[in-house]
Amino acid sequence: MSREMQRDMLKFGITLLLFCAIGGGSLAFTYAATRPQIEAQAKLEEEKACKIVMPGAEFKRRDDLIKIAEAQFPEQMGQGAGKVFDGLKGGKVVGSIIQLASKGYGGPILMAVGIHDGKVTGFTVIDHRETAGLGSGIRDDLKFGAQFIGKTAKDPLEVKKDVVAITGATKSSKGAASGVKAALEIYGKIYGGVAK
Repeated sequence: MSREMQRDMLKFGITLLLFCAIGGGSLAFTYAATRPQIEAQAKLEEEKACKIVMPGAEFKRRDDLIKIAEAQFPEQMGQGAGKVFDGLKGGKVVGSIIQLASKGYGGPILMAVGIHDGKVTGFTVIDHRETAGLGSGIRDDLKFGAQFIGKTAKDPLEVKKDVVAITGATKSSKGAASGVKAALEIYGKIYGGVAK
């Protein structure tokens, strides 16, 4: 290899290194600048979901229970997806809200499930990557979510058994149903089946 060729390769390498450093620095700066807004928006979505699944209640995050749930249900509760809240009315616990992720057709389905005395009180999808107009019905179709209300861990929570799937979105429907089933199992493990 000639010296001229070596010099050209060195120039190219240094130029590439500079571009990578500038690009990486720009991304880090943008992330640092937008992180507070992203976290604030996530908190708003979290609160909105809690209000949907347990209307009229106030909420207290239970970090102690999140750790227990993460250890026993890492797939659904891991990577920051899982959260546990006590639902409070007049200072008394009236139920729990379990936020978790379940596997859908397009990726994880982040959902919230309200539970009181081992029964589902509400269900909502916080975030998903399901196909618009099909799998997105797990969030948009109110009848779909309403069918989970009153379900317990004893119910099969399976499509074609006791869950009516959204037409053309069987995998998304199964993901939502398995998430509700997991929330009931998590509730049973951390509360012994009954809110405390």
